Order: sequence, then C-alpha cells, then structure tokens
Amino acid sequence: MSYSVATFFNQDSWNKYGSNWLRLANSHSESGYVVGNSLDDNAKNKINDFGYKYLEIVPRNNDSMDMFWTLAYQLEKNENCLWSSATLPNKGSFDESFDVCCKLSDRTIDDLVNSVINLYDRAAIRHSLKDIMFKTHGAYLSAQTIYGKSDFWHGFVGCGNYLYEKQYLDPGADNSDLIFNFFMVFASVLRLQIMQ
Repeated sequence: MSYSVATFFNQDSWNKYGSNWLRLANSHSESGYVVGNSLDDNAKNKINDFGYKYLEIVPRNNDSMDMFWTLAYQLEKNENCLWSSATLPNKGSFDESFDVCCKLSDRTIDDLVNSVINLYDRAAIRHSLKDIMFKTHGAYLSAQTIYGKSDFWHGFVGCGNYLYEKQYLDPGADNSDLIFNFFMVFASVLRLQIMQ
C-alpha cells in the first residue's frame, strides 16, 4: 500500500529543515504535500522539483489545526497520508493496514486540557482522556507524527472545527494533541497502532 507524506513549514523552519525533510521524506514516498505559511519562491520551486505539492495554509481557527485542515481537504478519497513534524520525518515503523498510527506524547493531562475554556468542560474532557487514553496506552497520543486514511483526516479536522466553532478551546493555544486525543476517544472504530 502506498501513502503520501506531509508536513508544515514557515520560512524560518524551512530554512533550517526544509531540504533535509524533503530528501528524507522522498525516501519514504514519491508523493507528498508541504503546507506552508508564505514560503518564498525558491522554497516552492524546490518542493515542486521533488514532485511534492505546495499548499498555502488556509487560516480558519488556529494555526496548529489549520495546517491539518489545509491538508485534509486536498487528500483524495481513500488516500493514505503520513504527517510528520518539519524537524523529524518519520523515524518509526508502522503497519499501513491500521486506520491510524501515531507516537505517544510526553505531555501531561493538565498541559493537554489547559486550553479548554470552561472549567466544567475541562474536567469532563480531562476525565474522558485519562479514563480511556491514559488507561489504555499509559500516555497520550502525539499529533507530531500521524499516519491516517483520508476518512480519519476529515474526522480529525471536523472535530477540531466543531470544538473551535462552539468556543470550547482557546484559539491562541496549540490544541492539536488535545483534539487528536479527544477525537480518538470517540472514534473507537478506528484501529490504532502506536509507532515504535
């Protein structure tokens, strides 16, 4: 089974990691996406030279989720995609037959739910994540490296859009790990593998 690879760069992170990420990512996949925030023409040309598609970030709710939203709505139906941070192309092994594969985060529950605005909602989300994710995995899921099928990506960003539109979350905080964990609690039909 083949899959695309994807990441996000701003100009600063591109200057530091762009060329290396492209070379390493290209060894995993022949196709991919780079979501960017106002990258210069040299960067866009290099991305195109590698055969990857440049996507300018679409501002919606929050930068930490807008990059995922921008990617999700470019994926073809049934397309599989591996997202990795700009500093770290995939360094884990995973089984592509799973619906979602990811690594674990070292974030605490208090750090994850800190951006939930209402204290009642914060307590409820905290309980759900601790009761399901922590009890199952001994840690929380990380959104830095995620492999998923297109249906997963649409569900993940849809969950984030809902939480922002209903004003559950502080729009200035990085909520990607929180939203990912919250979505996976309720998307229990998706088969999850933790990458080694």
